[in-house]
Amino acid sequence: MIKVLSKVAKYWHTLRHLRLIQGRYRIKNTLLAFYSRRFPHRVKKSLLRRLPEHFELRANLGKATWFVRPRNSEQGMFSAADILNGRFMFLHRSKEFVGAVEWSNPEFTYLWDFNLHYFDYLCALGEGLGSDSSGKETQFARKMQDLIEGWIDCNPPPLKPGWHPYTVSLRTINWIKVFVNYPDLASEKARRSLYLQLLFLEKNLECHLMVNHLLENGRALLFGGIFFKGADAQRWLKMGLRILRQEVVEEILPGGGHFERSPMYHCIVLEGLLDTRAYLSAGGFDTSWLDTSIAKMCDWLSAIRCPDNTFPLFNDAAHGISATPDDLLHHATRLIGYRQTETHDCVRNCDQLFVLESPPFFCVVDGAPIGPSYNPGHAHSDNLTYELFVNGRRLVVDVGVYGYDPGKSRQYYRSTASHNTVVVNGLEQSEVWGGFRVARRSNPTLSRATQCGRTLIFQGEYLNRVDSAQRIKHERFVVIRPESWFLVWDVITAVSSVEAVSHCHFGPGWQVSAMTEGYLVQHECGDAVYCYPIDTTNVSVAQAQHAPEFGKELTVSKLEFRNTGEECVQSGYLFCVEPLPVDSKLRVKCAASGLELTIGNESEPIELHGAFL
Repeated sequence: MIKVLSKVAKYWHTLRHLRLIQGRYRIKNTLLAFYSRRFPHRVKKSLLRRLPEHFELRANLGKATWFVRPRNSEQGMFSAADILNGRFMFLHRSKEFVGAVEWSNPEFTYLWDFNLHYFDYLCALGEGLGSDSSGKETQFARKMQDLIEGWIDCNPPPLKPGWHPYTVSLRTINWIKVFVNYPDLASEKARRSLYLQLLFLEKNLECHLMVNHLLENGRALLFGGIFFKGADAQRWLKMGLRILRQEVVEEILPGGGHFERSPMYHCIVLEGLLDTRAYLSAGGFDTSWLDTSIAKMCDWLSAIRCPDNTFPLFNDAAHGISATPDDLLHHATRLIGYRQTETHDCVRNCDQLFVLESPPFFCVVDGAPIGPSYNPGHAHSDNLTYELFVNGRRLVVDVGVYGYDPGKSRQYYRSTASHNTVVVNGLEQSEVWGGFRVARRSNPTLSRATQCGRTLIFQGEYLNRVDSAQRIKHERFVVIRPESWFLVWDVITAVSSVEAVSHCHFGPGWQVSAMTEGYLVQHECGDAVYCYPIDTTNVSVAQAQHAPEFGKELTVSKLEFRNTGEECVQSGYLFCVEPLPVDSKLRVKCAASGLELTIGNESEPIELHGAFL
């Protein structure tokens, strides 16, 4: 009975945040999915009945300046040359098709098949057209046509995953991008299929999910509305513009960040909006409503960009899926004349992801809510976690994301213990479950940062809502003294006993070894930092899994700092670029005015005054 009540409570705390429109569309889409599975021939017949006998393409469309994403097969994704030879790689898993492509591959995850149906590789093949005169151009064109027609022949509506609204959205956009710049590839068969997919999409919008899925639905309808002429096209264009305008306002935060709080999805959405802007411009449409949002997103990306031209791996973020910050910013410069900020403040508030930057340290702290309340599907249980670079090298890392399939792996990568924060009394900070679900949430009640003199300070706190009866409050300070040290200090209170385990994960190539006092953290290239626990009862070196890219799992070192006490526990650790003198006693005092760090006989006041961001 207790298990049943617990399950009911989990569903209640998950569903109570949904919007009314999501509930309506959940019922509608469930019924449509049942009907499609039961009567697929009727769905196909209904679509064919709506297909006009003749349809026209919009004339006088100039070539669009699409974003050209550099491909790096070392990061687990395809290259154009591989596709030409029938080898498809997604998420570090590859398959070579001899002859026709198999559009359903149960040996891989559903996300692998989704990538196969997205047709992103079509744009990569398109980049090969006109690149040389050795005959390869013809091979690229033939391969593109074979892939399109092969998909049409093997994927009648409404067969999944090809006719999932999200794959329909991305595929139609990718087909149109190629057809716009290379009209000869748009055969009658391809145009006919494209029209059917758009007819299907407008009746199967993902309003039960909303977020980036609905934005992509809107982009696809807009692309189709510009590509075709006629009453259907006018309706798609109007609907697509309405959805896009609505979602751009909804999804882009005041500081320019994407509201799902994943830097990877920020880059994906920004790339999509850049291409949308290019297409609107090629069609002679107004783009002023989009330019401001694109510039804000570029500002945010420029501010949070890491020293190695990547982004923090918070929430569902991984390298190799989206373009790099530099590539996107350079394209925005070409497309809309975006001007990058040459210098940034040492402390930056990127929609509550806080950057503290002062050589040799570069730190990003997550003080943000877990995401949009009505769909935090890409959220992790990671309040007040951080990533840290030293001398441009990633030292402390977020563990990333390995995949989206529900199970132990997905749960591990979303858990509190897999982030650089504190597990208190064995509780998750937020109740993440399934593949994309969150029940009870513990959003930060305070997150702010400032610079006092040369010292950079972040302060954040939250109340744990997973078990409210314990009244667990976690307050964290992250402090940087330039060219000297980096301090993490946690203050945890509860109504009774407290058992706190603070986790700190190190990037690939870093090894941890115990010294007489503290720990030596040394990189295989020779760089070293020194870590000193403060007021901890036990410290252990452990191993953890780190997935910087989808489908790629590495074993890395981590430190676990344990402490126990009654009602209140205060502890932390200090990174130094130089070893401290032997027998240096470390103490931290916490008061209303701030902190005081004592190293040996010297005290360092850390005042919490001034203008916070």
